[in-house]
Amino acid sequence: PELVAAAALSLAAQLDSLLARVPGLSPADAVAAGEALGRAGSETAYRVFTELLLDKLGEIAKARALDHGSGRGGLAHLPAPTLLWLWDDLKRRFEETEHSNLDRRQAILTALLALDETAAGKRMPAPV
Repeated sequence: PELVAAAALSLAAQLDSLLARVPGLSPADAVAAGEALGRAGSETAYRVFTELLLDKLGEIAKARALDHGSGRGGLAHLPAPTLLWLWDDLKRRFEETEHSNLDRRQAILTALLALDETAAGKRMPAPV
């Protein structure tokens, strides 16, 4: 249990480090994260990381919905509906990756780049 907890803490720290660079995350860092988390034998790390990512994104969306201020950077400046759209998009991608046995490295890379592009205003939900 202690080893699992330590690994989860390490993954949470890695996620926090990556999110701290959004927008502006380098593609090389996104590729490195994808390689580390998506390689064969790292199924548990992949699942924990994706769950942590979705949890963090949900927390940011909830905080944003309750707080109308926009003075923060990163993802926290985005409107709550955009954050929820991003959460839904990433959750769908992760589920598709799991159910269709797709490349986990590509799933992590795509998710991190989607976070970065959305935070930079380069990727937004289509108007309804």
